[in-house]
Amino acid sequence: DLFDLDIAGLLNQMIDSSITSAGAFQDSDGNSSSLFTIDNILNVRLYYKAAIVSPGTSGSIEAEVVNDGSMLRTELQSVLKQKKCVQGYKVDATGGKSNGISSRNNNDDIPAYTVVPVLGMSFIHPIGGSSNSDEHGKHGIPLIAMQVTFVDMVRMETEMWIRYGHNK
Repeated sequence: DLFDLDIAGLLNQMIDSSITSAGAFQDSDGNSSSLFTIDNILNVRLYYKAAIVSPGTSGSIEAEVVNDGSMLRTELQSVLKQKKCVQGYKVDATGGKSNGISSRNNNDDIPAYTVVPVLGMSFIHPIGGSSNSDEHGKHGIPLIAMQVTFVDMVRMETEMWIRYGHNK
């Protein structure tokens, strides 16, 4: 059940994992890094299991809504705001970084997000494996899934200039 989990911590880990794995590379010291930050996130979609589906009478399917997603929406917004605030900083008069939030990183400048209710989810299973089971044959039921879309504006602008702008 979603209410038994630390949702903020889980969403935080999911976003961190998305940022880390997208455009991951190793620097000269062998440390893993990412080309992206929270500023590069265009959209976050959070899918959640919103209903219990069961077979009904006379071949019909019954769905009982158990979650309207309002708690997930609130937690996702909170996590995104917190991530922008932690990353945000101001440059003071001496040119050094100081604590605070720059005008660019205010609370209204979080990535777009959508919370999408679904009737069910299933893990993609490897060839030869069974759906929703791990290597030990134990079954798991996914409750939430996240899709994060990134955009690199500098690279996109450069590619547009190369393809269209340099002929002018």
